[in-house]
Amino acid sequence: MVEVMLQKEENNGYIIIANYLLSDGAKVRTTDPAYLSRVEKYFSKLLPLVTPLQVIYGGPIIMFQVENEYGSLRDPEHKYMVELKHIMDSHGVKGLYFTSDSPEPSLDTGALPDLGVLQTANFKMDGPLQMRTLQQLQPDRPIMAMEFWTGWFDHWDKPQHETFHSLVYLEKLKEILAFPASVNLYVFHGGTTFGFLNGANNDDTEDSYHPDISSYDYDAIVTEAGDYTVKYTATLELFREIHSHLYHPPPPPIALPRILALSLQLTQELPWPQIVSQLPTPKGELKNRKDFIFMEDLPVDGEGRHQSFGYVKYTRGIKVNELGAKLRLKGRVRDVLIVLVDNKRQTIVLSEGSQTDEFGFWASQEDELELKVGPGEHTLELLVENCGRINYVKTLEWLSQKKGLGPDNSITLEGAEFTSGIDVVGMPFLSEWVSRLSGWQDRVRVGEKEAPSLIKAEFHLSSDQISDTFLDIRAWKRGVVYVNGFNIGRYFSGGPQLTMYIPAPLLRAGQNTIMIFEHYVNAPTIQLLTDPIFL
Repeated sequence: MVEVMLQKEENNGYIIIANYLLSDGAKVRTTDPAYLSRVEKYFSKLLPLVTPLQVIYGGPIIMFQVENEYGSLRDPEHKYMVELKHIMDSHGVKGLYFTSDSPEPSLDTGALPDLGVLQTANFKMDGPLQMRTLQQLQPDRPIMAMEFWTGWFDHWDKPQHETFHSLVYLEKLKEILAFPASVNLYVFHGGTTFGFLNGANNDDTEDSYHPDISSYDYDAIVTEAGDYTVKYTATLELFREIHSHLYHPPPPPIALPRILALSLQLTQELPWPQIVSQLPTPKGELKNRKDFIFMEDLPVDGEGRHQSFGYVKYTRGIKVNELGAKLRLKGRVRDVLIVLVDNKRQTIVLSEGSQTDEFGFWASQEDELELKVGPGEHTLELLVENCGRINYVKTLEWLSQKKGLGPDNSITLEGAEFTSGIDVVGMPFLSEWVSRLSGWQDRVRVGEKEAPSLIKAEFHLSSDQISDTFLDIRAWKRGVVYVNGFNIGRYFSGGPQLTMYIPAPLLRAGQNTIMIFEHYVNAPTIQLLTDPIFL
């Protein structure tokens, strides 16, 4: 796969493409015809839009990347890389090709030196080692740090905000320029992963999982909200010092002031039963099943499309025979499970800090949960949240990342028994569906809640009040936020991100609406702040 070089290439391009293929079983990033045919179809639309902009035609595009960090895999397929370049050739790419890896230790694995493709390097702290290795691999070619990491991304289960001190950053940048080598700052401008596209990372084991936060601020030299940092000023001065006769940049854009700080009253709530009542009724193979089915196998229309993101709900009838009945879950949850019985949550509210080894979270496995219900007939609901797919793996075998509960999961009961099969319904929480929901109640219950619900705050703004702002989520626990129907991402009070960025264009003069799908606790108000907060 060739990645479009956007600000968040791992978290957008790869995940969208990979998820589109999951339900068909295509082997991503290989010569599998089912995958390469999709690449061909995609490139046949994309490349004609950009090839006229190549530098040979007077345009701004000087280089084209083939794949990204393919050499980091334990099982790369050289023929696949050759096929990718061939597809690009066939659609009019004539500019300089390059690959981008950490050459130490991958060397030229994942590269195309036999086809004359330039190798470049990705790194943060070990620049001299990476560049020397690159020089040994291609002694007569220019050296380039294609991704010099200006910071790093954060994860929900690692509550300390990742930072790259400006003095250390500047020292490492100087090493690159003194080598000498060209440099691309990755990333120059931090960003935000809106919606459910945050992605995730893992360690060196298939079962490890670290979902990325919604913010992609990255501690970059320009922040998520466009603020200039100490690193920005230091970088500017360094470039001026080295290339004083060439470097005369125009004045940077003015950073607009942020003035919007409000305390908003909660105006309405849509309880869990009213949300569920507006979901489609399971039909066919999704009703009274013997086993679980993954999110990606849930049809969302009659045209073969399947659910990609959000939540999925599994429902069964149970009969409890005695107090203290227990539920046991076999296999890992993908990725967070809330258990409800008769619309009342059974799983715990997480306290401050990361506790992702508790029952129902991604680090938990083969655990049991005591059901706080008395004897009799009850309805059991299992609500599973997809927290983002891993975008950087060590082996292609780990790329099949279906979410929810699947055939390898099972539920057993102690002191209770099932009275029905499994009904499955997808809850993708698309903005248009959320905006159409009805049955809102004017009373909002504050504090710990029996079940997830949607909370609404409606407020008016004048045109001179509108500016970028940040939603304070410190008094909330976990959920998703919609601003005027736009999904700005998910939040988790145990993680490093304690505010959510709301760009000014999402707001409007007149009435505005913020809706929060909160899993555990309703705070008394919604606070808007002028500045971000990280742990």
